[in-house]
Amino acid sequence: MMPKDLNNLPNGITSYGFSEYLSFMDGVIYNGWMEVSSLSGIGLSYGLLIMTIATRAIFIPLQLYS
Repeated sequence: MMPKDLNNLPNGITSYGFSEYLSFMDGVIYNGWMEVSSLSGIGLSYGLLIMTIATRAIFIPLQLYS
């Protein structure tokens, strides 16, 4: 039995859907937190505070214009 169109079959390429975006943002924020904490030597808690402020600053235009 042959499929009607081979282009309709999934081929393992990411679709860049909402879950992939969330996974990407999680990695960016977590890695940024670890980099800020280790490079500046301020520790995890202050690194988390700085990364939280930076993340909120990135999304402020989206919140203002929506």
